[in-house]
Amino acid sequence: MAPLLPASPTLFATVLFGRSRPYLVARTRRTLGALGIEATHVVTCEIELARLVQKLGSPAWLLREGAVPMQAPAALPKSATGKPVVAVGRSYALPGASPTRALLSPENEARAWELRGPFVPGSLVSVYAEDPLALFADPKKTLEEALSFATLEGSVRAFLHPTFDVETDERLRVLEVTTTLHRGGAERIVLDLHRELPKLGATSFLATTFRAVRSTFGSPEGTLHLHGSGETLPELAVSLAVDVTHTHLLDGPRLEALASTKVPNLLHLHNARTGWPEGSSTAAPTLVVACAHGVAKDAEAHFPKTVRTVWNGITPKAPSGGARERLRATRGVEEGERVLLALANVRPQKNLPELVSVLEALVSQGISASLWLVGEPVARNEASLAEDARLTRVIAESPVSHRVRRVGPSETPEDELAAADVLVSASHHEGLSLVHLEALAAGLPIVAREVFGLEEIASRHVGRVVRVPAEASVRSFAEAVRDAPSREPLGTLAEDFSSRTMARTTLALLERAASRPSQATSATHASESTSLLLVTNNLVVGGAQSSARRLLLALHGRGFRVACATIEEQPEHPTSGSLDLESRGVPVFRAPSVRLHDPLASALEVARFCSSGSVTHVVFWNVIAEAKAWLAELLVELRVFDVSPGEMYFASLDRYFRSPRCGLALDTARRYGARLEGAIVKYEDEVARARDVLDVPVSVVRNGVPLPSLAPRRAHPTKLVIGTAARLSPDKKLEELLDAFRVCHAHHEHRGHVELRIAGGPDRGCEGYRDTLLERVRDLPVTFVGELPLTGVSGFLDELDVFAAVSEPSGCPNANLEAMAKGLALVATDVGGTREQVIHGESGLVTPRGDVRAFAAAMQRLVGDSTLRGRLGDAARIRIEGKFSVDRMADDYVRILGLTRDS
Repeated sequence: MAPLLPASPTLFATVLFGRSRPYLVARTRRTLGALGIEATHVVTCEIELARLVQKLGSPAWLLREGAVPMQAPAALPKSATGKPVVAVGRSYALPGASPTRALLSPENEARAWELRGPFVPGSLVSVYAEDPLALFADPKKTLEEALSFATLEGSVRAFLHPTFDVETDERLRVLEVTTTLHRGGAERIVLDLHRELPKLGATSFLATTFRAVRSTFGSPEGTLHLHGSGETLPELAVSLAVDVTHTHLLDGPRLEALASTKVPNLLHLHNARTGWPEGSSTAAPTLVVACAHGVAKDAEAHFPKTVRTVWNGITPKAPSGGARERLRATRGVEEGERVLLALANVRPQKNLPELVSVLEALVSQGISASLWLVGEPVARNEASLAEDARLTRVIAESPVSHRVRRVGPSETPEDELAAADVLVSASHHEGLSLVHLEALAAGLPIVAREVFGLEEIASRHVGRVVRVPAEASVRSFAEAVRDAPSREPLGTLAEDFSSRTMARTTLALLERAASRPSQATSATHASESTSLLLVTNNLVVGGAQSSARRLLLALHGRGFRVACATIEEQPEHPTSGSLDLESRGVPVFRAPSVRLHDPLASALEVARFCSSGSVTHVVFWNVIAEAKAWLAELLVELRVFDVSPGEMYFASLDRYFRSPRCGLALDTARRYGARLEGAIVKYEDEVARARDVLDVPVSVVRNGVPLPSLAPRRAHPTKLVIGTAARLSPDKKLEELLDAFRVCHAHHEHRGHVELRIAGGPDRGCEGYRDTLLERVRDLPVTFVGELPLTGVSGFLDELDVFAAVSEPSGCPNANLEAMAKGLALVATDVGGTREQVIHGESGLVTPRGDVRAFAAAMQRLVGDSTLRGRLGDAARIRIEGKFSVDRMADDYVRILGLTRDS
């Protein structure tokens, strides 16, 4: 070996490659930046890697995304043989990560330094290539395949070299940070998240910043207590190479210090605005999580567009055997006596003295009751100690003082809940109370003054929560306690408020914080990035799908960067529509199908795609409601628009929000609308409805179709052909068309001289409906021609004399527009945007919705009058040219979305 040369980052390009997990890219870029090295390129597939390094020509350091260099390269080796050098670094597990699997083959690991193929797929994490052209002689090979071939051929000299060693962890690395582990709601949330996140695929660390001054939860093994350790929170975040910090109860200065690390931060707010730590409202977190809608509303005034709601969750503990009988006997509870329980530490917020007054009012009505106060004051907190003194004085002066028991802190609150009859709370403010959840899980009813979170809890536990207005009198509060329902033998807690559900939603947002585009994409990408992403269920043949393809192709042709993401297609079974887009240069990303996977998993993959490129605008185009609700929650700071294809859109939203996804806080259409930049509808009559449902700005963009060449009109046909194109689905109401055709055919002038052709295949699961239609027309000249290929619509229309459309469900039917563009005379029902497409009597005939006789009469009129057919067909073509072209549709979307070619 020749002497090693001094290291210099300028001697090589640094290329990150992998599966496009943006948080892994961000991790490697941050650690490289700390070494003074810039990641100059990022690629998301092995083929792109080969092509890129071949173009670079100069030496390159190739790092798999997520790799953390253990040191700055101290030397660049040169081979005495004159062959180009390839130096490979070993991969070790980052602190807290699972042990790294053997990456190189046992034979290669056993060698002191020189390497030969074959290499295990995915094994090369850190590779320095002196001559990329020598390494990647074949641009179609993966890195492992290329190095295997090059070493076996002897065209390079490959060896292990410690200067390129790295540490790795493919899991999202999260640092949960709180002040202490005092017994309290926020601290319990932290502990539950730290326990649950690893079960969901994350690496979690837990740190506290202050010394405890009152009773605490037990510290999990490995908890990092920074008080007195000499290590600062920023130093810890950097040394652990975490992808995101998740902070709870920290004040402004500590949040500001943490921000200096450039590690993304998810700030968790556990209380109403008055309960936030000092200075936290001026912080600049990456994302903010609020525990209830009310808290989120407070937060949005300080952190616009970055606030999301994740409801608190618990894992209820079962009480010890006989806890109810034992505690009630020990504390002298009489037969028939109602035990009111307040489970709260003594702070002004909790307003505990009022509960003594409530007890007095109950007893004055002849009700046998007692009050148990479980909790303690906060040591060294003047406000808490003063409130404790006030509570002591109020109890001492009360005529029912003998009925008030101060239990103090309890390590078994589940036993207290088992022994009580009703949970009472007079708090001035809350976030979303864990005590309320624990009570419901234990079977206790709740009587509480109105605070944040109570509405959400009550809506999912009907009849178990009594909400007392904040301004209500003590007597009214007491009456609510008097009339509260009895406790249940077995409590039930809605799954929305389980620790698992909370952790699942929180993890998705933690990843989004770690994957924000500003964190992951400032390096130059080898592949063309996108600015507009259109998300759709699939690209099967259909009106909505045809419009989506036409829009994307039109924008692509104008030089805009566009891409499509599907959430129902499987990579191994692509649709003809998506293949057509790809063949014309529009990328299609196929997320895991929601028919086979959890919609959240599909939404996360789409969000990763957005973060790994330069997506700035997202359009939902015929997307199932649950998937787009998740997407709207995850796509932070992107301009998101939802496009309605017609009345089915509103039916879908209504159906979903009657029973929204467990744990997803976008639980109403208006909360979903708050995540949108705007909505787009296809005709004017939808505008008011969309505004009312979503409460967002609404624009109208009518569909547009290409202007095809016109075939010669058939002269004096012996058999006149009526046609339609529609999916075979009950919502299309094709039976109305068939009944109208039966009437038309029965007319003595037309019998034997007219036929009907129907183009379209059955929707999934609608084969029975197709069979019903076939049976309905056994005695009629009706032909079902099946689903047409993408290029077959024009030929089908050329064979028609009249186009007949039952325009169900309401929308802006492309089938009508395509027929009009071909110069066909049209009869259509007055549904949705049909009247905006067709001027009755000028460019077609329009009949009332559901009126079969009127539809049949219009068909008869067109069948019997060739002059009328010609006049209406000519006018229809002119109307398409002026109002319904693809170019006009593209113009509208560019204007409304605010697209620019420089995005």
